[in-house]
Amino acid sequence: MERLEVDGPETILTLNTINGDDKSKPSRQVSLIISSLDGSASVELPEVYSIDKIAMRTVYVPRDQLQGYVHLRNLNLPSVDEEVSLLVGANAPEAFCIEDIRKGKGKQPIAVKLPLGWSVFRPTIGNAQNSLQVNLV
Repeated sequence: MERLEVDGPETILTLNTINGDDKSKPSRQVSLIISSLDGSASVELPEVYSIDKIAMRTVYVPRDQLQGYVHLRNLNLPSVDEEVSLLVGANAPEAFCIEDIRKGKGKQPIAVKLPLGWSVFRPTIGNAQNSLQVNLV
């Protein structure tokens, strides 16, 4: 929240993970308005909770891999080289309204245009039973 220069009341946030680990963390509650990188759309997030660090491994999908798929060419995919610092959840459903979708064949990646920009989904590489990942372009 310091990076965004916003402040709000202190609270304790309980984080529940998929394996049942519950952890209580100090947090601050704020509201934000987030915008797409090109400024064409914005979404209000009335209830945002801060934590020190989002514990997830980030894997970047190399842009040249995506250009090998005809259905993904000519997408406006800006380069982003940041750690995940904000998760938008189900309390902002308008952020997930699908505006366009690009599908290939079989197990090829899929691109979905949301109000805040394009997201690319691809099959998990490696042993999916032991590892899950979030892919960013």
